[in-house]
Amino acid sequence: MNSNRTLPMLALAALLGACASEPPARTPATALDCTAMQDEVRAAREAQHLATQQQQDAWKAVVPFAVMARYSQGKSAAEASTQRLDELQQQAALRGCVLP
Repeated sequence: MNSNRTLPMLALAALLGACASEPPARTPATALDCTAMQDEVRAAREAQHLATQQQQDAWKAVVPFAVMARYSQGKSAAEASTQRLDELQQQAALRGCVLP
């Protein structure tokens, strides 16, 4: 797979996965007694807290992929330049050229 396509493909997969999940069915607030309503409020606050934390931490999921992609691109470029330098040095040696 082309490394330039890896990050967008992973982002798309994550987006599609997020869209595929359905929200849980909820009991209408009018049907709840006070105790059940308190439990629902606690659960909603906890869900809100977790969602906010997830939103704030979202960059952490992307950064490692970006680092891996840049590392791979750099490694590939370094290998290509090393190979090219070796070829040039061999040709220079065969022709008696002096390289800096």
